[in-house]
Amino acid sequence: MTNALSRAVRALTRGGLVTLATLTLATTTHAATIVSDGSDGEFSGGATLQLDADGIFNFTNITIPNGATLRLTPNAANTPAVLAATGDVVIDGTIDVSAGHFSRLAYGPGGGSGGLAGHGAEAGTTGTGPSPGAGGEFPPSLNPGNAGGGGGMATPGLAATQYTNSAPGAGGGMIGFSGPIGGSGGGGGSGAFRFADLSGGVGGAGGGGLLITTPGTITVNGSILANGGHAGWAFANVFGYGGPGGGGSGGNIMLEATEISLGAAATVSALGGAGGGLSRQPVPNDPYFYSNEADGGLGYLALVADTVTLDPAATVNAAVVPVPPAIWLFGSVLFAGALRSRRRDQARGNTATAGARGPVRPRLRGLCVPVRLTPRVCRSAL
Repeated sequence: MTNALSRAVRALTRGGLVTLATLTLATTTHAATIVSDGSDGEFSGGATLQLDADGIFNFTNITIPNGATLRLTPNAANTPAVLAATGDVVIDGTIDVSAGHFSRLAYGPGGGSGGLAGHGAEAGTTGTGPSPGAGGEFPPSLNPGNAGGGGGMATPGLAATQYTNSAPGAGGGMIGFSGPIGGSGGGGGSGAFRFADLSGGVGGAGGGGLLITTPGTITVNGSILANGGHAGWAFANVFGYGGPGGGGSGGNIMLEATEISLGAAATVSALGGAGGGLSRQPVPNDPYFYSNEADGGLGYLALVADTVTLDPAATVNAAVVPVPPAIWLFGSVLFAGALRSRRRDQARGNTATAGARGPVRPRLRGLCVPVRLTPRVCRSAL
């Protein structure tokens, strides 16, 4: 194990959110997982589209212009979203499969729901999804309530360190990449009792799963978002409070093409949602600042192509996985950056980041990788 990887793994075990960006050489050329039949024609512009029953759109070319947003919402079966094209995909605007905030059922396509909040002597329930956060148990001391845990994915969901009794729900564990599936829901917080029944907060919903696949090229100078939902806050009065919920994890994004290019303005984000706060706080103004620290884990980004080009200014808030996972580029981790909440930075006296809103956004270092063993010239921004 390299020194960089060792440091990253140690950071994970301390409970920090860490992005591990690793890209690889593949032994085979690109082959599309799902081949578009072109029956939905060309898509250009922005819209809010509910997924069909199978979750698959069969386009020819896909163009999202600057300033436009294509938002994909779940179908009844809650499948991940698939944008299949026969030609090129150009994303200068935004494709969004993120979860909504402060609602346990506002999951992205394929995402898990957040856990229910307890009221009075009730426990919170565990979220749903591949690695959900646990619900907070009703405390023997009656007050305050126990918070729910964050949903896990590429990094673990976290357990609450404040606004909770002594036994908060556990965060969901870190799990390996298994395709463009949706994220995990956070656990709901327990209720409490102090002269009256007090309610906990619901768990945040999981971000959506998204596959964009084409035999052509994918060019990103805009944003692809699969962020998890922020958890609900707990009711608080002068005597006590219930347990806030845990944040939902980010979803998983998979890009599959002959050539993938992420330009300087590109953002690919699968951040976990913030853990909940208390009703007496202005939580919507800054969810990460008021978080109980039970934030959801990061989602994955998988890049499958003959050639991948990343500009050094591109922003990637996701764990970038090798495809196939057995072969690492030069056997090393290329990037490991911690995400920290502003409150953690303030507590540690880190003035460089303490004034920032929300988590620090690490950037993936720019590189150009031919993702197969045959030689080719690679266009690099380095």
